[in-house]
Amino acid sequence: MQQASSDLSLDHLWVIYPGEKRYLLSEQVTALPMQEIDSIK
Repeated sequence: MQQASSDLSLDHLWVIYPGEKRYLLSEQVTALPMQEIDSIK
């Protein structure tokens, strides 16, 4: 994920998953519950 983020010059990457808590996987990668998809800006 970090390599893809770098190659694509992304500021941040979100991993959507069916859980309930948002948490950081790294400084530039966040695990995001499906119910929060609308909150991405």
